[in-house]
Amino acid sequence: MIDAGVDVRAATRRPESAGLPAAVEAVRGDLEQPHGLASALEGVDALYLIATQGLCVVD
Repeated sequence: MIDAGVDVRAATRRPESAGLPAAVEAVRGDLEQPHGLASALEGVDALYLIATQGLCVVD
């Protein structure tokens, strides 16, 4: 996506240690605390979800 000129943002619990490429905008986000995701998703047109552990669904 980066090679195609698409801006990429990654939400992670620890952006400072995520080890992402410099071209990726790393922001703080936690799927277990969905109320805090609004700012991470501001201006986003599409979302790809990659989870490395089981998710807890909150009603």
